[in-house]
Parts: sequence; structure tokens; C-alpha cells
Amino acid sequence: MSKIIEKFKYEITKNFNFIFHHKIGIAVSGGPDSVALLLLFYSIKELRDRLVVLHFDHRLRKSSSEDREFVKNLAKGLRLSFLAGSQDVESFHINAKLSLEEAARIARYDFFEHAAKIASLDYIALAHNADEQAETILLRITRGSGLTGLSGIPGKRGIFIRPLLSFPKSDLIAFLNEKNQSYSVDPTNSDTKITRNYIRAYALPVLKKLNPNLPVTIYRSSVLLSKENEFINNRMLELLKFFNRRADFWEIRQEVFLDFEEVLRFRLINFLYMKVTGSFYNPPLNFTENCMRVTEKVNGMSSYNSFKMVVSCGYIAFMREKERFSVDMEMNIGNKVRVDSVTLKADYHKKPERFYRYDYEKNLNTLYFDLHKTKGKIYLRNIKNGDRFIPFGHNSPEKVSRFLMKKKIPSYFRDVVFALCDREGIIAIVPVQIAGSVKTDTESKKIIKIDWEIRSLL
Repeated sequence: MSKIIEKFKYEITKNFNFIFHHKIGIAVSGGPDSVALLLLFYSIKELRDRLVVLHFDHRLRKSSSEDREFVKNLAKGLRLSFLAGSQDVESFHINAKLSLEEAARIARYDFFEHAAKIASLDYIALAHNADEQAETILLRITRGSGLTGLSGIPGKRGIFIRPLLSFPKSDLIAFLNEKNQSYSVDPTNSDTKITRNYIRAYALPVLKKLNPNLPVTIYRSSVLLSKENEFINNRMLELLKFFNRRADFWEIRQEVFLDFEEVLRFRLINFLYMKVTGSFYNPPLNFTENCMRVTEKVNGMSSYNSFKMVVSCGYIAFMREKERFSVDMEMNIGNKVRVDSVTLKADYHKKPERFYRYDYEKNLNTLYFDLHKTKGKIYLRNIKNGDRFIPFGHNSPEKVSRFLMKKKIPSYFRDVVFALCDREGIIAIVPVQIAGSVKTDTESKKIIKIDWEIRSLL
């Protein structure tokens, strides 16, 4: 048994000791690292009847179908099951407005997760090696990165494992040569217009002159950094209990957020960006730094792609940008109305009630008014610029926008605050306050109760 097989068996026993008892999918592109990964697994007799070969075709080059046939024949020669998938990633990245790299990753991992279900796979092994780990970390350094980025590619995440992270690519190719095993070469890997390829072709060879064992050295550093990163990440996740999730945003009191350690605030911004957008990657460093500055302001906003962070009325909210939901409808007594994340219901109530104050923090959300004091049909609409009404307890009209500011209703929340109107004007700002003209009293015969409920879309 060659030394590389012994080392591989040691690595998977130490880091993935569960592997001998589960069904494993091996992602094989046809390149030397993935072919070596397959043969290394196959060299362990206890695993052979638990292996399934997986191949995904991104259709980004004409010769990609040749890679599929190569991997299919390789699996056939080893008498292993073979599952393949493909997608027009070029069209996907254009239609979804994603970078080509991110679109390829999403498509590839969607296939892997689907394959895991249909083939009852417990884990899927990916062929990232020490050179790719070094390239990834150097690439992130050039773009600016925190501890998460410098931790590199994780050895395990969910069902995905990467047993070759400590193996230099040269060792894997030597192993294939020893086996007299052929492999395919992706011609796009020589395109130095792609930043990763540039680092591979020019930066790494220069750095290896200082340390020939650089990929393994970087790998060892990444292991230490990943442990430190995990510790900080676990602390960060504990802080999520301080957030509210209403409608389509995460929200926290500004004073509470600013009381967290700076490194945890930074980490939370990146985490919520990925949580809200569904991205696999942190936002650019300069965006996170700008968010950090905005969080200390009385009011402000920072946005990137489809994500925005808003500071308003003592709160900080993280959300996806979207068009405001248009509302203009009649309110029928006894019926529920669903508007985006809000459900409203108008129904008859037996006794007079007064609801003077709206508590945003506690989210009190019931209003009462006298139907006999309204004029004509009741309808619900969005709040408009210049809207005015006379709040209960006031003697003169007030701008709705100013009234909401005084009530400390954050700007981002006002999209789910509505005007309830009759033919003469606004009779309530739902769920904040009724107009004085429709207040209930002991003489009220037809009292209407408005229930307003908001649910989380996250």
C-alpha cells in the first residue's frame, strides 16, 4: 500500500471516523484531484460497496460531455453506481442575476443534495485539496477578509466532507501516475483572466520558492483559524436571541446591538446578509465596514445588491429590498384580509373599549371604533405622502409621517402600517391609533374591533 493511501486512511479515520459505516457519494469532475479521491476511497476494501460516483455537467464548454463519459466509464470499470446531472449554468447565472461562480455552485450543490436523497447517501466527498485551500485563502486576502474567510474551505459542512484538504495536488497526481490512471484537464484552468487561475499560475509558484510546502502550511494555519472562528461563531449565534423577526426583517434595539463586542457586531452583519439573501458568501469588506459606521448613527441605511440595513427610531433592521406592496381595498365586517405579511380582521364588538397607545416593542395590535361615526364604506390603503388625521386625544390635524415618528415607529416598518378610511378621510392608522372622530363611548351601539397580526416571512 502506497504512503498516500496510508495517510488518506489515517485522515478519514481521525477526522471522519463515521465514514466506515455510511453510504458515501464521491463527486468526480474528471480532474486529477477528484479521480484521486475516488481511487483513494476505492483502495479501502471496507468502503467499496458503499460508494456512488456523482458527476455534474455545468455545460460551460463544448467538451464537458466528454468528461461525463470519462467519469461514467471510470465508475463502470470499478463496478460502482453512477449518477449524473447537468444544467445550463450560463443561462441560470444571467436569469438569476448571479455571478457565474455562484450560479455554478448553487446548481452543483442542488444536484448533490438531490443525489443524496435518491441514492440514500449519508455523506458526499468533495475533492478540494491543499493547493485549492491555499488559492482560496490568498484570493480572499486580495479581496479583504475576516477570520471566517481566512479559515478557508471547511473540512465538513452538513453532508459534505473534504478529506483531501491536507494533500498537495502534486501528491495526488503522483498517486495517479503510480496507478497509471488517466484524468481529464479543464482547459479553462489555464485562463489567467480568472483571478483564481492567476493566483495558481503566478502567485503560488513565487511563494513556494520561500516555502515549498506552502499549501500544507496554509492548510495547518486554516485549521487553527477555523477553531478560533468556530468559537466566535458560536458566541455570535447566541446573540440572535436578542433579535425580533417580524415580516421580512431581523430587528434589534440599537443600544443592545452597540453593546456587543465589535467583532461580534461585524460577524452578525455578515451572517444576517447571508441569512436574508441566501448567499453562500459574505458581502464585500467595505460594505460591512460601512454598516458598522451606520449602526452608530441616529438614522441611516446601507445597501448592497438586494440587501439593506436600516437604522431608525432606535432600532436596526436587516432585510431584503423589495417593492412596496400596494393596498387599496374595502374592509368587510367579519372577513379577514391578508396583505403581504399582515392579516387584518374587522368584526363586531359588544362593549366600548379604548385603545390609546400603541406599543411597538410589545406589538399591541387591536383597535376599536364606532361604526355609526363613520361616513360611507370603510376601506384600507397605503399611507401616502401628505396624509393627515386627528389622532385620538388631539384637537388638530397632524401629518401621519410626523405622528409615526413621535410614536417611534421605524421607517422600514411603515410599509405594513395602513390608513383605514371612510369617504371623508382617515379614521385610523392601523395598528397605531384611531382618529378622535370615531372613538367609542357608552352610547356606542355598533363597535368594530380591528385585529392586526404580523407574521414572520423569514
